[in-house]
Amino acid sequence: IDIEKARHIQRQIIRRQRAAAWPEADAAWFRAMDEGDQAAVAAAAARRSAMRNAPAHPKIDAARTLKALKAISLASLLPSG
Repeated sequence: IDIEKARHIQRQIIRRQRAAAWPEADAAWFRAMDEGDQAAVAAAAARRSAMRNAPAHPKIDAARTLKALKAISLASLLPSG
């Protein structure tokens, strides 16, 4: 198994997951802005930032097996909440 190629593929999967999840994350940020809820704005902004950075997350490079790599998803790389 070419682990570097597998990492590239997993990053592509995470990018597709991010594209599907982005509209809801964006809507949450806009709702928080509209309501003036600064705590919710900060949480939504942190989530969007984590989503943007997910394909470059160090966990992907740290994975040494295909099983470990497959266990990494967008959800596993985001802050909870």
